[in-house]
Amino acid sequence: LDQADFVGGVYLDISGEGHDADPNIDPLPSQFVPGADPVETHEGLDFGPEPLVAANSGAWVAAAFTDELTISLWAKLVAGDGTSRGLVTSRQNEPEILNNWFFEINTDGNVSANAPGFNSFSATAPVLDEWVHLVLTSSNANEGRIYINGVLSGSSNSYSIDQNVVPVLIGANELIGGQLGGLFGGSLDDIQLYNYVLTQDEIAAIYFDITEQIVCDPANLNDLDSSGPQGTPDCLVNVFDFLALAGQWLDCAALPISACP
Repeated sequence: LDQADFVGGVYLDISGEGHDADPNIDPLPSQFVPGADPVETHEGLDFGPEPLVAANSGAWVAAAFTDELTISLWAKLVAGDGTSRGLVTSRQNEPEILNNWFFEINTDGNVSANAPGFNSFSATAPVLDEWVHLVLTSSNANEGRIYINGVLSGSSNSYSIDQNVVPVLIGANELIGGQLGGLFGGSLDDIQLYNYVLTQDEIAAIYFDITEQIVCDPANLNDLDSSGPQGTPDCLVNVFDFLALAGQWLDCAALPISACP
């Protein structure tokens, strides 16, 4: 979504796979804004001034050969308005309805994934109007995962995508009569699709490469990581956590109080 890669009225697919994306309306030059990292990702696209800059990358199967998918992108989110807004979706409304998967902002304003025959699952939307890293993975073991800024934030053990040859849409949720709908109103940058599942380490590495911020997942430390140099968890179980524990050593909350030593 760099301005330099908007050529001939399409957003070029710089992967070389040829899935260039055709917008309903050409973007204004002002809609190309500094991306998640202007040095690494260059520009992003602000859909707000004219959401019909959303695009159709043609009919193809993103999960070809594997039945697996990873979608990685950077987004600036705006407040939800009760309408589902597409991030990246694979959907056809006519001449017959054929849907593969949805990666969207749902009616509650949260980050959500859905697919035919399965219940949607979501993750609470992060802070608005700041670049955040959003990832959806879908494995052939019927596992769906949503990561926000490198951390697993929503999941389903009953989720799978289809492999119909239908349009893959950017910044939109549907295509009816050539017109894109369910339009996204924030900004997007550096959209990447893989036909396999990235590991949490690989996802955290993408986030780190752009932000240089270490991903901390306290759940992997079984709640033992309670303190650090700043008095908050630091992703290590170390002397700071021992001191926090020692400070409460032999504290007693039993009732009656006579039960305490």
